[in-house]
Amino acid sequence: MKVWEGVIDEIYDCAVERSGSYEGILTVTHRPTGKTILTKGVTLSYNAIFGPDVSDVNAWAEMSIDAIDAGKHD
Repeated sequence: MKVWEGVIDEIYDCAVERSGSYEGILTVTHRPTGKTILTKGVTLSYNAIFGPDVSDVNAWAEMSIDAIDAGKHD
């Protein structure tokens, strides 16, 4: 189940899918190539029952941007 998703620069799909009560998997995919440039285990504060915590979303967005900026999609 997706806990969060977003799009960066209209070409990078970012999402966190729940993998456990307090765990998820963050993926960042480069739309033009379909290549996944990041897959990383992340934590979900407070079990994310009513949606993700703002601090979690900020951390996931930062991790996504760091992966994009690192040029792993080239």
